[in-house]
Amino acid sequence: IDGNAKYTSGFGTITFNSGVTEYGDVDNTLMVEGKMRVTDELRIGRTSVVFTEGGIKKDILRLFIKFFYRLALRAKKIAVIFQNPDDKEVFVQSKLIDSQQGNIIPGSGIDTQLFKKEMNQTIQIPSFQFLFVGRLLRDKGVFELLEASQQLHNRGIDFIMHIVGDIDTNNHTSLTQEELTIWQSKPFLTFHGYISDVKNIMTNAHCVVLPSYREGLPRVILEAMSMSLPVITNDVPGCRSLVTHGENGWLCQVKSVDDLYQKMHSMVALSEE
Repeated sequence: IDGNAKYTSGFGTITFNSGVTEYGDVDNTLMVEGKMRVTDELRIGRTSVVFTEGGIKKDILRLFIKFFYRLALRAKKIAVIFQNPDDKEVFVQSKLIDSQQGNIIPGSGIDTQLFKKEMNQTIQIPSFQFLFVGRLLRDKGVFELLEASQQLHNRGIDFIMHIVGDIDTNNHTSLTQEELTIWQSKPFLTFHGYISDVKNIMTNAHCVVLPSYREGLPRVILEAMSMSLPVITNDVPGCRSLVTHGENGWLCQVKSVDDLYQKMHSMVALSEE
């Protein structure tokens, strides 16, 4: 879980602040003004993980988060906006809101005039070009991505996996600097670090891969589809809202290196047919 929670005793006026990170994630800030102040910087796309995964730490954290959400959302006139129906259902089933309070706005949107495939655009690159955009965290599926890429390379497949994003030293699920250094030596991987404008690198990609464990509504998939690129992603909330299996991409089993490898291998084979 990203962010922190700070609180003291007492109650006050509760408000929400939200913003978008450099990777297109939405950050919510829960503010209780007055004697008590609660700062909850949990990202929308990841908040529901607390409600769905087990473990003692998450069980305890779940109790605190549910309490603060109930406190903030108890007024029936409050409308709550979600980016996908799965996250809304989590809140309804957890009795944090009534179904009528939940509204779905599919994503924060992208500039479709910027992210569009040019009619005369042709990619003249011998190797198949995969692209991953996101923070190098476990719940973004980066470990499965690297292992599946290694398997693909071991089978003699000619490809490059472009990875756009940084490690996060403040997140214990992040790829470490030592691990990053090892993977950077692999000839089939190209690490670009953080890039503010992914349009150029996406122009030269054949397929976008996002094996995330859960999303709100992933911006990178919206951008890929706006540019007519196929997508390989997981069959999880947020991702499956955008990808119809077998039509505009493929859905994989979450946390499955083998299934991700199979889908990547099949995508390369498609390009050769």
